[in-house]
Amino acid sequence: MLLNLDHIGQIALAVVDVDRAEAFYLNTLGLRKLYRFGDLTFFDCAGVRLMLEKAHAPDDVAKSSVIYFRCADIALAVRELKRRGVAFQSKPHLIAKMDDHDLWMAFFTDPDGHKLAGGAQGLRADVVDEPPPIFANGTRATPMNVPKLRARASLDDSLYTYMQANQPPEHPELRKLREVTSPMPRGRMQIAPEQGHFLAFLARLIGARRTLEIGTFTGYSALAVALALPADGLLLGCDISEEWVSIGRPFWERAGVTKKIEIRIGPALDTLHKLEQGGANGSFDLTFVDADKENMDAYYESSLRLVRPGGLVVLDNMFQGGRILDQANADPRTPIVRKLNAKIAADDRVDRVLLPVGDGMTLVRRQS
Repeated sequence: MLLNLDHIGQIALAVVDVDRAEAFYLNTLGLRKLYRFGDLTFFDCAGVRLMLEKAHAPDDVAKSSVIYFRCADIALAVRELKRRGVAFQSKPHLIAKMDDHDLWMAFFTDPDGHKLAGGAQGLRADVVDEPPPIFANGTRATPMNVPKLRARASLDDSLYTYMQANQPPEHPELRKLREVTSPMPRGRMQIAPEQGHFLAFLARLIGARRTLEIGTFTGYSALAVALALPADGLLLGCDISEEWVSIGRPFWERAGVTKKIEIRIGPALDTLHKLEQGGANGSFDLTFVDADKENMDAYYESSLRLVRPGGLVVLDNMFQGGRILDQANADPRTPIVRKLNAKIAADDRVDRVLLPVGDGMTLVRRQS
């Protein structure tokens, strides 16, 4: 018997034992395997979508699993999932009102017994109905609008919460997209709200009209920058996954910026090479680099060629969650970023500064 839901959602699941989890969702829930994309496996059952990935670190397991509902009867859907062995850790929570449906989410337990997407940021069943406080800027606090970032060594939780409360208002579609993305297995790849404010501020500061983004993910940073561009502005985004980008498209549309955003799906180095071969050098005002670290140096060099003199290149994750200080760290990405940090610090082609924003952001201005 297939799960009787009208349409969708997505179960985003990170587990230690992928084989065991896959067997559970195939045999217990009756999910149908769709395809594999990189290290992600996608399943479907009567419109319910499961994205399964291996948890590579404890934080992956601690932050992951959420089920998203779009259904005619949320209570009926929950009863059906419980009957099939899904152990819920929270009541369904309305996170976004779409044009043609409402999007609900709830946390649940995976086959190994982990409470995924829980911890300090999870919506616990015993507090989910409490009215949350309202920040000074008028936004209502939730467990996910004060995200825990990978590196904020200079700010404790109280000061970070204060900083968030005194930021400019976050656009409603930015907030909704962030709340949808944050609990996903790779939700940690999403930039923080203050980084979105910072990128938008830079775009307005230099009067940007053409911007380039290397690594779009679900589109929060693209939306933040597109909102800051003039009506005829363009953001060209590069990403390897249409799956991730498609999550952001409805939010872009409702924010009225779809016409400003163009996405190229494929390896970013290929896209950048085609841009350079096509005569795009010096045509962009701002580039934001937030993609795989293995090719970070190549992204940096290509970005310098593609931005105009006086244009900006912004690079993210330059602290690597604090691992940048650990010379013995085994993550192969860390020494690549460490080497690039040293290279940029000595690069006399540019003006540059490394800032303690998010997980470390480097701001580079191409000299004339």
